[in-house]
Amino acid sequence: MLNYQALYYLLEVSSARSFTLAAEKLHMTRPALSTAIKNLEKDLGFLLLNRSHEGVSLTPKGEAVVVLAQQGFAYLDEIEHLRSYKPEINTDLSIYASQAMNTTFIPALINKYYEQNPDKNLTVYPLGDSQVDEILLAHPDSFVIGIFNETRQFSDKINTIILDKSKAYLAMSHDATFLPQDMKTISLKGLLHIPLIEASVTEEQSFKNELFAAIRKYGEPNIRFTASDMHMTTRLVENKLGATFFVLFKQLQNTSVSNYRIIPIQNAPKFVLTLLFNENMPQEKLDFLLSLLNQI
Repeated sequence: MLNYQALYYLLEVSSARSFTLAAEKLHMTRPALSTAIKNLEKDLGFLLLNRSHEGVSLTPKGEAVVVLAQQGFAYLDEIEHLRSYKPEINTDLSIYASQAMNTTFIPALINKYYEQNPDKNLTVYPLGDSQVDEILLAHPDSFVIGIFNETRQFSDKINTIILDKSKAYLAMSHDATFLPQDMKTISLKGLLHIPLIEASVTEEQSFKNELFAAIRKYGEPNIRFTASDMHMTTRLVENKLGATFFVLFKQLQNTSVSNYRIIPIQNAPKFVLTLLFNENMPQEKLDFLLSLLNQI
């Protein structure tokens, strides 16, 4: 087998037309370089160089070997480039998110995204009353982030990653008189006597809708107000006009609960903060979004 390093030495000698100059460029001694070329000639069975006091020149066969060696090393460079080449990841993102997400950690996600990708695009769409399965089958390049009952099942073509889990809580102002201050938990049936604030969010997966459905097994809940959005719900609670439902996910850290008294609801459905995506989603795009979520 040919010594490819000796072929490289030959290219340097033929370019410099001098063993001395080539040896200096290769950071080796002249005798070592000369020996390497002689061994190459021995392996090939013919002379590569004409040697004289005036320098060196290629023999006809030496010229042919140099041409082939140059081509061969060019191919090796291309192979090395392919090994180190990493295609640019398309980091444009489309996310469908529930209103609870859009008023809490989605803004933080947007900020983190554009810190790292100022020339890319992140588009956020409201879920509305669309079915998650329908969205992801129609838009396989999109993600969905939402709060779901942990027992919720999706199409077998939809993959899910649970980002966090939470119990259901009743949230009210600290000085609200709806419950005794020493009461630590409340049952679903006990919620019938609490003035509640319902958010008129049409998302069919809304955890609040599911909690109201669970309460209705015991009777009609006392819905004092129906708020048009999450911000109005917050204002009504802070003014002690009613209580609302809450889930506590670490990713929703932008939502402060310090102004609320939080009471666990017994036997309520448990909820998960979930990332959903089509089974054909490229792995590199999924990894990119997960890395952003982990930074929030």
